[in-house]
Amino acid sequence: MKKTILTAVLFLAVFSISCKKDDDGDDSSTSDVVVGTWSLEQKSTNTDSNNLSDCEKKNTITFSNDNEYSSISFQLQQDESCKDLGSLSGTWKNNENNKYTITLNIEEGQRKIETIITVKDDILTLTYGEAPNTVNEIYKKQ
Repeated sequence: MKKTILTAVLFLAVFSISCKKDDDGDDSSTSDVVVGTWSLEQKSTNTDSNNLSDCEKKNTITFSNDNEYSSISFQLQQDESCKDLGSLSGTWKNNENNKYTITLNIEEGQRKIETIITVKDDILTLTYGEAPNTVNEIYKKQ
């Protein structure tokens, strides 16, 4: 009798595991490398390299799995206070070959920014603008 019960329990355990739903809704294996929240570490242009203050390093950008984009910006003031400049939201699209389009929702409507984004480990480099006004921003994943 004990062997029958043990066999039945093992059969049910194996049956439950093998019948487990394969798709649990987690689509993370197909997530784009930019997905996540990133903190600004460095910013430079073709002509200038900025040493960022602790205040400016509070700037973040977030790329969501649902192609939503948001950013929060801060600026160091003359009196050394850190001013919250607010947030922007919009969408992002991967155009392949490290080329992305970020569409920002602003008061005047929408503004599209064509960018080149590369990600290595937990560092994201975002490049936008046209020479001689090209901007490079380096972010670290939070």
